[in-house]
Amino acid sequence: LTGADFNGLPAVQLGDTWLLSPTVESPQTLTAIVPACIAGGTYSLALYNGDCQETTLADAVTVVRQDHEYASIQIDSPLIAHQSISFTAIVTGTQPTGYQWDFGGGGLGSGLDSMHPTFRYARGGAYQVTLTIYGPGCPLQIKEWIVVTSDDLFLPFIQNP
Repeated sequence: LTGADFNGLPAVQLGDTWLLSPTVESPQTLTAIVPACIAGGTYSLALYNGDCQETTLADAVTVVRQDHEYASIQIDSPLIAHQSISFTAIVTGTQPTGYQWDFGGGGLGSGLDSMHPTFRYARGGAYQVTLTIYGPGCPLQIKEWIVVTSDDLFLPFIQNP
């Protein structure tokens, strides 16, 4: 930020978010860190100077985000326990730098940090699949419920008299 008469230990607020590590570089320059997960938009800027002076500038800062525009989970095979199920992360906009999958149940998987993991559930049931997508902005999380059928064969127990 450039201005005049910055001094002391200032505090800076962007909308409702306090900026981190505000530092007076000179009487005309103040630096601060904008938290990474602040939403895009136009914000008022409030400066609380170290000498108990304060001012607010309406619509002074515009934050531009480079997040993912859209994301979803695609399931590429039948949902049957004890069989490999293929998943795909569909992302438009800024391409991710990483993925993290949580399949919500017991089983074995591979590629859990990739765009195309596979997972084999230990048993049938309802599970919440969570995909976290990492990129230049804040992590984006997608959750979807799935129902995995069981391929277990149960035979009736017959007791002879």
